[in-house]
Amino acid sequence: MNRFLPLVLAMAVSFASTSAYSQTSAVDSAEKNANAVGDTKTNEVKASDAKPVDKTNISTINDAQQTDVKVPARPQQPEIIRVNEKRTNLLLFNTGAEAITGTIGGAADVFLLGTLGTVVSTDLDRLVLHTGRLDIDTGKAQLAISTRLASVTVRPNSAVVIEVHPRKPVRIMAIGGANQDNVMVKTRGKRGQIIWLKPGEEVVITDSVLPKEDLLPSDGVARQELTMAIQAKGLDIRKMTFNDAQMAAQETARLEANYRLGGDKKSGLNRLVSHVVQGAQVIEPKFAPAKVGQANAVAGGDPLHIMAEGGSEFTIGSDGAIKLRTGFLFIHADKMAEVDTAVGQAFGDKDALFCVGASSNRMRVMACSGPDDVWAVVGDHKLPVAPGQEVLVCDHDPKDEDKMPPDGIGRRDLTTKQITDDFSVTFADFSIVSLLFSQEHLKTVRQGVKDVDKDILERLERAAAAINTITAVKGPYKSTPKSKPSNAPGKQQRPV
Repeated sequence: MNRFLPLVLAMAVSFASTSAYSQTSAVDSAEKNANAVGDTKTNEVKASDAKPVDKTNISTINDAQQTDVKVPARPQQPEIIRVNEKRTNLLLFNTGAEAITGTIGGAADVFLLGTLGTVVSTDLDRLVLHTGRLDIDTGKAQLAISTRLASVTVRPNSAVVIEVHPRKPVRIMAIGGANQDNVMVKTRGKRGQIIWLKPGEEVVITDSVLPKEDLLPSDGVARQELTMAIQAKGLDIRKMTFNDAQMAAQETARLEANYRLGGDKKSGLNRLVSHVVQGAQVIEPKFAPAKVGQANAVAGGDPLHIMAEGGSEFTIGSDGAIKLRTGFLFIHADKMAEVDTAVGQAFGDKDALFCVGASSNRMRVMACSGPDDVWAVVGDHKLPVAPGQEVLVCDHDPKDEDKMPPDGIGRRDLTTKQITDDFSVTFADFSIVSLLFSQEHLKTVRQGVKDVDKDILERLERAAAAINTITAVKGPYKSTPKSKPSNAPGKQQRPV
């Protein structure tokens, strides 16, 4: 990072360092509970150990079933995502039409399709599904995915669906590929069970006692439980088989009807459909997907890229907006992004780089690109945020610790005014360089290993250099060193 030295000296910013917050998190349960596949201390259960089931007799396929497009059930209440410092690089599927293709999780030629509300992390090239549903198709390389109760390895040229929802079982369905054991599921723990799945088989894993109806999905596809000895401490594990052709008819209709993708994403979707059809044709050689229209299809894009401070808490609303309860987010917006807080909203236009911090009584919006990329809304007031500018909205008279929080970010030229009876706004310049170096969750950007991080780093460099050239006459920035977490549990200080 030597290229930053002249810029850092010119801007005269004092950078502070501190140890990362150690707050535990529900989001990081996959890191704690889903061990890497390949542990030698395992008990392996293969499909051949189970009593064979004639899947052709589970149910029959008719024309109505082929055209009935069902959307997977979603939880009634959105899950609160609590970000752990080890899992800060997040991808949010906030329209229900986003897809990912290419290299992810260390595997090339992967295709991922997520429903609305799906959240995955990609730190250290490890793909973790925290909540939601992913349709996954592998190309020439196998892919490993972690969940809170199990890790999943999908062999090349295979398709699988994984569902993770709060207070629901983890469900892994092998839906496509050759008629072989192409999905390996390893339950959590050093002595976890290994379960193999081939197309037409699924495993349901839960760590709590659930009603029977919660163990069965709402997709209407008939299932039959396999009789086999699968035991793991603290887990209820059930392996089932379903009619591949019935599932394929429904799945291909849903994919064709709801997703309008282009380029590499379209190719990935076509490959997913092809593998699903391949699995169905093992049971019904003449199976072919039904033709459906795309009247309700939504144009797909990339999921929202978020780098979140450890301890941040948010949900994803049914409108796709991020509902930030507390914490600090750096957002790389592929499309227009909205972040709602207790005191206002922050918006970033397509391709914007911006930060949003929030607590119960304030919101902080920082623009790292522009102009006209970022704005805040408080009541009837729209507040444009220029590159290198911060807008702090408070429902009280801001104190010094509000305006200059202990976060290591350099600020200058602070101005406060009352915009309504309830809210005040403080405008300030901030140092993009100090933001980059003081925030632990931006480490991957500083390192600039992946193309996406290199692109963000280059844009931040250009913006910082341009701002320094134009505003150097304002003088140096001042910062307050980052505070350290308290030793008392639950009393950690985390500035907005």
